[in-house]
Amino acid sequence: MPESQITLDRPPRLTTNADGKPTDVLLDASTYIRLLINANIKDKELWPPNMEYATNALERIGQIESECISQYGEFDWEKLTEKEQDEYDSLCLILDELRNNSDAMEYKI
Repeated sequence: MPESQITLDRPPRLTTNADGKPTDVLLDASTYIRLLINANIKDKELWPPNMEYATNALERIGQIESECISQYGEFDWEKLTEKEQDEYDSLCLILDELRNNSDAMEYKI
């Protein structure tokens, strides 16, 4: 997957302790999801409930890319079989949908 920057829908909010030291960062859901995808986080425990399937998509995308690189020395979508191109595009679409359609919840990191 191509690298991209994370655009914040809303700025992160810091919570602080009694001494004013930051203790947590609160991110809106869409920013958190984009962070997980862009960082290629496959640990299901870090994903929101019912979104763990994204780790399978990330894993398979990485596998397709690795196989292509080992065969051709670089990732080139054009060198994939038609079936692999369709699978790759479908998996990327799943991740794009998650990036763009996350709810308004916040996550503490």
